[in-house]
Amino acid sequence: MPSDIIYPKVGCIINKRYKVEDISGEGNTAAVFKCKDIVSHRYMAIKRFFPDKLTKEIKKKIADEPKLGIKSDYLVFAEQSFREQGFYHLVMPHIDGQCLGNILASGVIIEPITAVNIVLHMTKGVDDLHSVNLISTDIKSDNTMITPEGKIKLIDNTFCEKKGSKALISKGTPIYAPYELLNNERLYASTDLFSMIIVLCELLMGVTEFENISESWELDIKQGLKPDISLIKSKYPEFRRIADRALEPNPKDRFTSAYDLYKELYAYYNLLAGVNSSTPQIRLLFMNGKELCFNQGRTNIGRNMIDANNSLISELHFELEYNGNGVGKIRDHNSRNGTLVNNKGVGNEWVQIKDSDVLRVANIQLGVRISA
Repeated sequence: MPSDIIYPKVGCIINKRYKVEDISGEGNTAAVFKCKDIVSHRYMAIKRFFPDKLTKEIKKKIADEPKLGIKSDYLVFAEQSFREQGFYHLVMPHIDGQCLGNILASGVIIEPITAVNIVLHMTKGVDDLHSVNLISTDIKSDNTMITPEGKIKLIDNTFCEKKGSKALISKGTPIYAPYELLNNERLYASTDLFSMIIVLCELLMGVTEFENISESWELDIKQGLKPDISLIKSKYPEFRRIADRALEPNPKDRFTSAYDLYKELYAYYNLLAGVNSSTPQIRLLFMNGKELCFNQGRTNIGRNMIDANNSLISELHFELEYNGNGVGKIRDHNSRNGTLVNNKGVGNEWVQIKDSDVLRVANIQLGVRISA
């Protein structure tokens, strides 16, 4: 089918209400457009499926997704499905931010503590999905979005499958997909947990090393063998026990629930942070997954801590104070390009910040997370 039919012109209206603003991307089964809803004025993502990829089962999945009614801060599901001009479509919220796969491909080095934090948030989304007896089957870095506030969103959930059954459609993505998914065997909660730990290995290794071992790992997994994670073990010995268990070929030998994996990863996160699980902290989350953590006390923050190569950030930009009881404050240090909290300018007087606030330091956006 000609591409100008599959891809609408920018500015045209789909389904009498969605104005196309950009082409967001393309997968194996569909193209995705960024659109503005001219009725609600919300930005939406419209997924248009390629007709030659559609089967009876896929059409049913498309129709059923908006009916699932799953509410989660970590999952993105379609709100509506419709047909127009012979195409099947899904309508879902547009997520501002960057795809984790694109972040990795750009060469960004993600610190181990940030990598673990990303997967910790992924476990929460997976736990929400498993609570309604569904398995994602396609967890990977390319299906993980990081918002400007540092929130993690799992996308592309159309082909999730029933827990305890064989997959009707999904085969997952090689290297992320475990043996039982590749071979159309019964799916378990641990099917998704396997994929998440592969993502964590990818984050810890970096794109080049991960690509170097991908072929051998894929072959091991297809043969029902545990992938050789000796390189990971040597670099991160404390991660060894988690990876060994999560990547067992037999799904019954892995972690049994997302919550079980979360507890192990959280302990590892605290080990990397040098704190115990009860230590109060304030965290500043970057769009690219980087994270700054502060315990009780005052800290001067500037260019070297945020981005040493960003001349828009002053050498001493702002000061942060945390009392250890859930209350944080900041004040600007007469910086060149200013500090904002929720789009309001901050002067040299203390301004209180709360969990989920958004800071802007020059041209850098940071999400605030506070634990008491």
